[in-house]
Amino acid sequence: MTTRDKIRHLHRRFAYGITTEEAQKRVRGGVAAAFDEIFDLPDAEKDVVISPWRFASTTARFDLGPNPVAAWWISQMVLSKNPAREKLSLFWHDHFAVGADKVYNGPLMFTYLQTVRRLSLGSFTDLLFAVSKDPAMILYLDSHRNVKGRPNENFGREVMELFTMGVDNGYTEDDIQEAAKAFTGWSFKDKSAGLTGDEHIKKIKSLLLFEGSRYEFFDRPNYHEVGEKTVLGEKVDTGDDVLNVLAVRPETAKYICTKLWEYYAYPDPEPQVIERLAKVFLDNRTQIRAVLKEMSEMDEFFSDRAEWSRIKCPADFVIGFLRPLQAASYYEEALVSNDDPFVPLPGPTRSFGFAQYYQMNRMGMQLLFPPDVEGWHWGESWITTDTVLQRNMLAKRVLRKNKYTEEMAGRTAARLMVKPGRGDTALMMTKLFDTFDISFASKQRTNLIAKADSLGGNKALADSKTARTFLSDLLGYVMAMPESHIC
Repeated sequence: MTTRDKIRHLHRRFAYGITTEEAQKRVRGGVAAAFDEIFDLPDAEKDVVISPWRFASTTARFDLGPNPVAAWWISQMVLSKNPAREKLSLFWHDHFAVGADKVYNGPLMFTYLQTVRRLSLGSFTDLLFAVSKDPAMILYLDSHRNVKGRPNENFGREVMELFTMGVDNGYTEDDIQEAAKAFTGWSFKDKSAGLTGDEHIKKIKSLLLFEGSRYEFFDRPNYHEVGEKTVLGEKVDTGDDVLNVLAVRPETAKYICTKLWEYYAYPDPEPQVIERLAKVFLDNRTQIRAVLKEMSEMDEFFSDRAEWSRIKCPADFVIGFLRPLQAASYYEEALVSNDDPFVPLPGPTRSFGFAQYYQMNRMGMQLLFPPDVEGWHWGESWITTDTVLQRNMLAKRVLRKNKYTEEMAGRTAARLMVKPGRGDTALMMTKLFDTFDISFASKQRTNLIAKADSLGGNKALADSKTARTFLSDLLGYVMAMPESHIC
């Protein structure tokens, strides 16, 4: 694999891909510089393109449910100049799964999501502490019901099985029971409690604007079972003690590194791969950036086993289609119309964000609603008769006729169209494959070029109205090919 190909692979896995031309510009700096550029991330609080509360605001009401937050996050994925943050945050959302089916509360889910986004690339220990004490997690795993004399083992079990060490991997039922006692007393409180009606909404908006959250962690010492406990052979008293033990266990290092590798590279990694990454994890005080950096320097990450082998999850599939399609056109009016974080979005912008949320849902991934505490099942599980049908309909649904889709089509056409002449459709299709970062074998390329010619070819891109119809039909055909579902 050439340096240019490695840089494209790096962007394909850690973000949502770049073109050959964009990769070529980065060749001089090499793979290491490309990694640093991908993960040169600003503070999460500053890395918000549109306020999520504009999705929650309408002229009729302020929607406190979770769906506006999900629509905002998808829009963030489309618009962000730092897509690696959103892709890594999706990994942690799956790992530290919290479901809005139980936590049906937009501000709670946004606070949880911001916790994940803010700490996604830093210390796993810090992330583990923050998510464990996040009000959404406390509610989801019933930590607020875990009190002295009546310990609730939900969180104590899941923090070992799913968040740190892995299922049946070096702990006992006694460890879980002792950990549950250590976590007694944890809860959260609503800083807007006691108000009703318009005053309640006003207070909620004030908290979201000036403090970033409506809820906060609340420790109740009177409900904590004081005294020495033994977890994994270590003497502990509080939940903090337990988390400090779990974060640096060798089982945790291997478990987290295995999940990261499988998310970014391929399943069932070789033992030596995980041994190397786990050592980096522990040697660098559980820093996730160090693990990902090491990953990007490993031959296995760029091997034949890794390249074009990962089945795209619905987020990869949808966002990887929308970004090169210039879907940002839908948001331009919103970005210049008003800086007020609670002013309703223009109707088409809000509808577009929600539409992509529902598209992913139909493909098997409803953001903020993982199927259970184990998160989603990845790989081939994404591909079923129904979900493939939904994927195949994406282009036509996105490019339905309106002024925004004609703008999208016009901008995309300007990138793809080549000088008229013999073989111009073949050249245009080469640019299309490159723009949407899809690799086809020679026979498939020939068939797709013939299909494009039958639909009007390169000349169909000359006008935005004909371009929309042409791209809708052609991309519907392209996105139905198996190669479009892998990265």
